[in-house]
Amino acid sequence: MTISKRLKISYILLVVIPFVIFMFASIFIRGDYTERLYHLKLSIQTVEFNKELYGILGNNTENLFNDDVLQNLINLTENPDYILCIITTDEKIVKSVGNKEIPPEDINEQRYINYWLFNMNDGTPATIFFINSYYKLGNFSFALSIPIAFYILLISLLTFITSRKITRPLSRLKDAAIAIKNEDFDFDITYSENDEINDVFIAFNEMRERLKKNAEKQLLYEKNRTELITNISHDLKTPITAIKGYIEGIVDGVANTPEKIKKYHDTIYKKITILDKLIENLFLYSKLDLKTIPFNYQKLNMNLFMSDIIEEIRYDEPKTSISFQSNSENTTVYGDPIQLQRVINNIVGNSIKYSNGQQCEISIEIIKDCDFVTVSIRDNGPGLMIENINDIFERFYRADPARSSSTEGSGLGLAISKQIIQEHNGEIYASKNDEKGITIFFKLPLIKDKE
Repeated sequence: MTISKRLKISYILLVVIPFVIFMFASIFIRGDYTERLYHLKLSIQTVEFNKELYGILGNNTENLFNDDVLQNLINLTENPDYILCIITTDEKIVKSVGNKEIPPEDINEQRYINYWLFNMNDGTPATIFFINSYYKLGNFSFALSIPIAFYILLISLLTFITSRKITRPLSRLKDAAIAIKNEDFDFDITYSENDEINDVFIAFNEMRERLKKNAEKQLLYEKNRTELITNISHDLKTPITAIKGYIEGIVDGVANTPEKIKKYHDTIYKKITILDKLIENLFLYSKLDLKTIPFNYQKLNMNLFMSDIIEEIRYDEPKTSISFQSNSENTTVYGDPIQLQRVINNIVGNSIKYSNGQQCEISIEIIKDCDFVTVSIRDNGPGLMIENINDIFERFYRADPARSSSTEGSGLGLAISKQIIQEHNGEIYASKNDEKGITIFFKLPLIKDKE
């Protein structure tokens, strides 16, 4: 039940319950009042009393002015000690017998009164009253106190229940908010009712999950940033140390011949080129990570696209053997040709770089299925002796634990390739070959004929 519906019912009850209580109280008080009147009537009008009184009224009313006669009538009631008898004529008290504690003038609604009208012997109208002070009709406000008390108790109970329904979940939300403030996200709050508070709990849990993911992502960013700084420091230090050593050799005269000086100059230039390439890749990786590089997507037939790139590689690397095949003519995808060429150059470049001077043989194959175009690039290199081969796509990863710089590179090429493929809504992964070398696959969404 919703809170608004619950409050509406409470408001209705606040109106209906008093009305119902008043009706029942009225019936109860009326019944009690009637019952009291009946008993009070019987307490005075006993059988003997009625017989005696009506006998006097029928014979000689003058006898009613006799104190003994009146006292005898009083004695015939059930409570003679509490009865006061008064006779009035012309609204004046002319006779009073009985309980003197009741002032004759105190004829009010709080005491039961029996009275009879009669005419005296001379025809003067008179009234005889019998007032019972033993029984009282009771106080109307006191009679209503019980239902009023019940109403107050019921309303208090309803208010307490309604407030508990609201304050208890709010208290839980407060505790959960304090936990989140203290960076504790490992909890879940539940609410069993299907109302507005349940919607708040659901939204709160979604917020907590999102904050938890953001906190975990922030921790990962901090960890990656620390690793990045460490890796950059290492990769920058290696060529800088070499450059420093060769410059000191020139300054100290170690390179004392023109041939040695030229060799030192060539080595310094080579190391500076490595530094320039590292900085360029770092800059590119950073822009890809921040998603600040615009991608120029266009329709590409991967068969034609790969054929053009392979021709360029064959021209630049004539000693490298490259074969190419495809299982379909329709291999059209949306892609940025410049960035996809960067991916292929990085993969092929690694195969050539790590061939260790052997004849590098690369086999490229395009496989089309229902939804994707998959490009596989297989080499015959030494392979990798690692448990999780897909670690090669992590930044600054090198198979050599000592992070040797014998093979020139920034350690960012495959990490950059991974980011580019992911920007194309694709996937990149690697596998070990049965004999030697590895195969790297990347797949891109296929543009179907109707598109």
